[in-house]
Amino acid sequence: MNTSATSRASLMSNAKWRSFFHVVAGHSNVIFKATWKLTTTSRTEEGRLPLETDIWESAVDNSLNGPVDYVSIEWLEIPHDVSYRRYPDAPLTPLFQPVDVLEAALRAVGEFPLERTERGLRIYGYWQPNQRLERP
Repeated sequence: MNTSATSRASLMSNAKWRSFFHVVAGHSNVIFKATWKLTTTSRTEEGRLPLETDIWESAVDNSLNGPVDYVSIEWLEIPHDVSYRRYPDAPLTPLFQPVDVLEAALRAVGEFPLERTERGLRIYGYWQPNQRLERP
């Protein structure tokens, strides 16, 4: 189900997304996985966060199954608890992502539409009616 453009307001420009992803990439040694919600689908997808070389003018690459335009990101949630495989067929390894450190780094460079959730830290690309966001 697509969200109609008339019922939402954009919170993030391409420049703001680039700034966000550059801060995230600076923490890629400890923060690398996120849940992505795109405007083109009602589902969420697990994917990695982009590295510096994956941050483009109007999109990021290598996060889902190809480039993701900034304009199509409804929200991203960076969970504090994740699992990953060290190699194919390896058992899942639990890992803690320090989202509080990331949140402090983001607040140091600018204002972002952030929300602390039970799972971690969410950043919104669009505002929905009746949605409340935290302010620093």
